[in-house]
Amino acid sequence: MAVAGETAETDQARTQVHAVQRAIAGCALLLGGLATGWSLGVGTTGAFVFPFLALMAPVLVRNRVGFRWLCTWLPVVLIPFGLLLFLVGMFLMVPSAVLLLLARGADPRRHPVGAWVRAGLAGVIGLCTAWGIVYGIVAVASRS
Repeated sequence: MAVAGETAETDQARTQVHAVQRAIAGCALLLGGLATGWSLGVGTTGAFVFPFLALMAPVLVRNRVGFRWLCTWLPVVLIPFGLLLFLVGMFLMVPSAVLLLLARGADPRRHPVGAWVRAGLAGVIGLCTAWGIVYGIVAVASRS
């Protein structure tokens, strides 16, 4: 409900996902896309398709409650899945799951300092992981 002096737009803005959270979820999707691209050269693409498609869901959801729910339960599924299928390279999906956990709490409207710390940590994890995956893609491509 809107308090006196507030409009329906501010009430709607509170229920929507913040841009920082969406950016971190987009970074998780990008890392998942890089991992799926790496799997094309190795031949294990079938294992990567469904987790990559699942990573699209948090980016598409606009409701804060749905976003937080997805950012909680997707990592709960992706992390054990990545560890069990370690030998086919599925561990490359674990950083995406970690970024989703960081995106869940990165709302500057609720915790300003914590949100920017989470965003910075997500940036460092994303850059390091992207560098490693791109290096792996180049290494696999140069073998052929």
